[in-house]
Amino acid sequence: MERKINGAIAKYGGRAKLVSVECLPRLQEEIAKFRQQEKLNNFQNWIVSELYSFELPKTSFPIRSVILIAEARPGYAKVILNYHGKSYVVFSLIAGKEKEINSALAALIATEGYHIVPADRLPFKRLAVQSGLAVYGRNNITYVNGMGSHLSYQAFYSDLPCEKFLWREVCVADICERCMACVNHCPTGAISKEHFLIDASRCFSALNEAGGEFPQWLPKSAHHTAYDCLKCQICCPMNIGHNPEVPEEICFNQNETERVLKGAPYDDLPDDFSQRIKRLGFDKWPDGLPRNLRTLFQLMDEGYAPKLY
Repeated sequence: MERKINGAIAKYGGRAKLVSVECLPRLQEEIAKFRQQEKLNNFQNWIVSELYSFELPKTSFPIRSVILIAEARPGYAKVILNYHGKSYVVFSLIAGKEKEINSALAALIATEGYHIVPADRLPFKRLAVQSGLAVYGRNNITYVNGMGSHLSYQAFYSDLPCEKFLWREVCVADICERCMACVNHCPTGAISKEHFLIDASRCFSALNEAGGEFPQWLPKSAHHTAYDCLKCQICCPMNIGHNPEVPEEICFNQNETERVLKGAPYDDLPDDFSQRIKRLGFDKWPDGLPRNLRTLFQLMDEGYAPKLY
């Protein structure tokens, strides 16, 4: 059945792994040990203590498995925002095809006579690595063979049987033993060669997706993208050939840029405008996006040019 699922979602950039639900108690124990062994900050403690949940939902069907899906993002784009007579060029991630993947999966599961419900609070990256779908990089991001790291995960509980499955120890890609690219290119020093976890309090991806003011210590050279951070992924050898810069530039005129700076929700937009917003994933980050763009505009007015390297 895993092969059928992969056949249904592959054309949308998805790859699936079927994992027995019997693995979840062991995964929960490993997360608990990890919490005791590692020094976690408040945000990381919140993730492992409050965000993750291994309690199975009440369903009309017996839960036998987890369908874990890695969704490849098409890459990143140059975005041109016209504002007050100037054109500002920034970088942005491109949204994947989550809806298409979900529709294809739901149709297949229904045809086969099984069921699914979302499993939103599992530790997706850890599950991907220990099920054999991915490996960790030194930057604490996961890499799927043939897809790289420009990806996102989602999971579903199902009554699909899963008799044969792989469960392994947490592992880091072999190349990370001799490569320091992400450590050397991290704009905030969040990645360390001594520790498995990155310093989430310094990770620009986390800072760029939260609301509020940027910390005073943050160097201006960190700013380059509308949200998230691309630097440790762009420089990674495991991403060569995967999810490059998309050829087209995505543009917003003065009125559209003013609307983007007001932030989400974007439920009042013409179709073409709305499609560009969704293609870039701008609708996912209502707190940070307007602040990030205004910061980039100000820096570029002072002569700064955003760079990926």
